[in-house]
Amino acid sequence: MPIVGSRLPIRWLGLGLVIVLSGCGRAPSKAEVPGTYLADYGFATDTLTIKGDGRFTETVRVRATGRVVAASGPWSFDPQDHRIGLDGMMIVADYAGRPVPGFDKTGQGITSMAVERWFGRLQLGGYPDVPYYKQAGEPPR
Repeated sequence: MPIVGSRLPIRWLGLGLVIVLSGCGRAPSKAEVPGTYLADYGFATDTLTIKGDGRFTETVRVRATGRVVAASGPWSFDPQDHRIGLDGMMIVADYAGRPVPGFDKTGQGITSMAVERWFGRLQLGGYPDVPYYKQAGEPPR
């Protein structure tokens, strides 16, 4: 009769290998952050374009009405904590995922989000928030 746990170490080794090879174990650098990121809230999509010149633009498209709202401002990166700060970003949804009334007027202050790598792909934010996934292609200048 085989021992059930005999394959467990091999499975963990395989998982660890996948994580290392996918880039999950490597912390993102500031140079990797520029690019276009997309978050889908269901009721709206939020596109963040992080530019290499230290500025960002945000475009929110509300599905029900087709309304498009834009904001922009400076961004910064904390290399120790791997967090991005976006000054003037709109907060589209609350922690329960519901629309924030007047979100287009809430772009006051700095929003801070973790910059993480999941299976080789960068994302901003994450649980409990809706993450912003970096889209394929060259980063904007």
